[in-house]
Amino acid sequence: MKTQNYLSRTGFAILLALSATACGSREVEVSGEVASSEALGSSTLRLEFYDTEAGEGEGELVHSVELDALGEFSEMIDLDGDEVRIVAIIDRDDDEACTDGEPWVEAVAEVSEDDEAAVQLSVVAQSACPEQ
Repeated sequence: MKTQNYLSRTGFAILLALSATACGSREVEVSGEVASSEALGSSTLRLEFYDTEAGEGEGELVHSVELDALGEFSEMIDLDGDEVRIVAIIDRDDDEACTDGEPWVEAVAEVSEDDEAAVQLSVVAQSACPEQ
């Protein structure tokens, strides 16, 4: 009886440990710099982070942040995949999304073994928004 209980508890602990490591999601530091020849003015700079391994198409939106200025940024996000797609938008109409005609840029950054991803973004005028 004691042996059976021990084996049951040991088996449960092993399954729990395997399920925790199989989930794949981890915290990643995404950092970089956003530049633009477009004036930010009173608009906000919206950064959107997509997990390219999750969701369909261009990935699943996993994090977004609004910045008051161009320049350096650093964000901690949860990712399943080994790449992160970053979209930077000068949100002139403050609708928290890209509107056709707003300046934007997108880039894909690889996640290093140290769970870090770095990117340089240069926002430019665009006629249409990126595919979501």
